[in-house]
Amino acid sequence: MAGNKCDTELSSNSLKKRCKEYLHPILRHLLNEKLKTMVLSSRLKAKKAKYLNTASTYFANT
Repeated sequence: MAGNKCDTELSSNSLKKRCKEYLHPILRHLLNEKLKTMVLSSRLKAKKAKYLNTASTYFANT
């Protein structure tokens, strides 16, 4: 039993190490992409709202 516990501890440690080596950069990359798209979409929404507002005031004045 002690051997099994040792094996699981070793495997969990190697899994943690693997997570740090492989998953961490991938997750960071995905998070960065998600943040970029969120920032871009919010900027686009702001621009769209600004243009719609400008267009509506332009047409209201003419």
